[in-house]
Amino acid sequence: ERLVLTAEELEARERIVAATVRRIRELELSLEEIERPARAAAARRACEAPAADAPAGDGPAAEVRATGARAAGPPAAGAPRPAARWTFEAGPADDLGALGGILEGGAAVAGGRLRLDGRGAFARSDPLPRDLREKTLEAWVSLASLDQRGGGVISVESRDGRRFDAIAFAERQARRWMAGSDLFRRTKDLEAPAETAAATELVHVAVVYGSDDRIAFYRNGVPHGKPYVPQAEESSLQTYRRGEAQVLFGLRHTGSTNGLLAGEIEEARVYDRALSNDEVAASFRAGPLLVGDREIDEALGAAERERRAALIGEIRAEREKLRALPPVPRAYAASPAEPGPTFVLARGDVEKKGEPVAAGVLSAVAGPPADFGLPDGAPEGQRRLAFAEWVAHPENPLTARVLANRLWQHHFGRGLVGTPSDFGSNGERPSHPDLLDWLATELVARGWSVKAIHRAIVLSSTYRQGSAHGGAARALAADAEDRLLWRFPLRRLEAEAVRDAMLRLSGQLDLRMGGPSFRPFTVTVSGSNFYHLLDDPAGPELDRRTVYRMGVHSGKDPLLDSLDCPDPSTRTPVRSVTTTPIQALGLMNDAFVLRQARALARRLEREAGPLHGDQVRLGYRLALGRLPAPEEAARAEALAREHGLEQVSWAILNSSELLFVR
Repeated sequence: ERLVLTAEELEARERIVAATVRRIRELELSLEEIERPARAAAARRACEAPAADAPAGDGPAAEVRATGARAAGPPAAGAPRPAARWTFEAGPADDLGALGGILEGGAAVAGGRLRLDGRGAFARSDPLPRDLREKTLEAWVSLASLDQRGGGVISVESRDGRRFDAIAFAERQARRWMAGSDLFRRTKDLEAPAETAAATELVHVAVVYGSDDRIAFYRNGVPHGKPYVPQAEESSLQTYRRGEAQVLFGLRHTGSTNGLLAGEIEEARVYDRALSNDEVAASFRAGPLLVGDREIDEALGAAERERRAALIGEIRAEREKLRALPPVPRAYAASPAEPGPTFVLARGDVEKKGEPVAAGVLSAVAGPPADFGLPDGAPEGQRRLAFAEWVAHPENPLTARVLANRLWQHHFGRGLVGTPSDFGSNGERPSHPDLLDWLATELVARGWSVKAIHRAIVLSSTYRQGSAHGGAARALAADAEDRLLWRFPLRRLEAEAVRDAMLRLSGQLDLRMGGPSFRPFTVTVSGSNFYHLLDDPAGPELDRRTVYRMGVHSGKDPLLDSLDCPDPSTRTPVRSVTTTPIQALGLMNDAFVLRQARALARRLEREAGPLHGDQVRLGYRLALGRLPAPEEAARAEALAREHGLEQVSWAILNSSELLFVR
């Protein structure tokens, strides 16, 4: 996942982002100066009024920031005391004890909140100083978006990351809370409504793990869904040992791919016991008060209200600028690093390093020196260049032999060495070793000209032989596989060549070079699954050479597949050649073949005129490179008169003479 932008482009983008974020922070500080005394006044009035379980306020400020405020005065009666509490007033550390905290990935503490970007920011505590078994996790959180998936608000996990219990948002169900756990062992989807809080509105969430294995979830001090007992072999109540566990904020668990939360945490608490319903409600009332826009506006003068509204508008506009920035494009590509020293490993054990080894190749290969002669610490570019020069060195016989053998295989269907990717002791011995060496030598002598070797092969008497073996019974008995090439091997065209040949004959072949692949399938998306359907696609955009065809596992072409077209995801140095009824049926009935037969008939009518005899002769000449014999012409003309020229075209496309190289 390398960045596609250049360093200059990335630097320019980061300058824009940094300036916008800095401006947002300045505006937020100005807004905080106006709202702080108003929130305090509203909180004092709220303490004097009956407590409410629902959050207040859904005005314009909710789009910009939550409006929580800590009540002045004593906590609500019956409020439990947590084992650890984080108010984020001065940093990420615990307020009640000596449990330190560490900010990671760009997380920040500002305005009495832990701010999380959902991309890499989270916080973690020091190791817990006590065992934790029966427990309650609690937090006041504002979500940046209800459409995020899988973020953790607060989590307690073993430090090896193998076990965790968390308050998670929308991991398995969109916009729904749940008690997250390792491999969902202690997780059950709650029968509770989806979250509807406005963006950044403060929400209270808590989960209680009781000694009876029951897990209960709460939202804003009241039960959220029914308590449940997980269906697991082990107890749902995990023990986190002293010094072997930590608390995470904004991350579901270490190593999770989608466990980061986007939003802000106003306060978080961990209890070393299971709270009752009344205690959760009391804790909620004793936490940050949910003061809304209306209460703040009522505590402000007219000028302050106007200034506050202007600041909210500016913050909204600046954040819109950030959202409008296009994401940084990334590419799946190599992320190179300079290689470190290489050592001989005793018995292959990476922990038992022996003597250092210089950059080079296998000394068992005869030819140019195996040692590249590079100094220690030579950069990767020099090593690659040295290896490339060794591969193409005139004294290296392997490269020229392999390439010459592949060229021979291209023309005869089988190389002089029948295992083109294995010239070692497990591979096949060459049938004509002197010829292979001569071709390799000529390849090097002619400046690695592939065209020169092609010309030498196709002008040879071996290539110009016929494939018939009538009267050669002795040769057939001695060499039935034709390894000694006493005749030209009968060879069927590759599947791609069959398709291209039909398109060329029908006049439909698009010979444009380069550009994107054509897609002979339609894509259907269902949830997170993609389905590729071959719905007999047709059209000019699909008439390109088959080499430009995009292939997918779930959308194979049945005609090409039956003709032994290999899966593009596997290496196929030598294609298998089979003969099956499916091939004949496909050539007879495949919609592609029938379309090309119709197009070929139209071409013959257009170019040869109305006479069936002229049409048949042109068809034979285009497809087979010859004119029909008198009996062939008579049969084809009769078929055209009785059933139409399309049937003649169909028969030509199904002829063995078209499909086989002789």
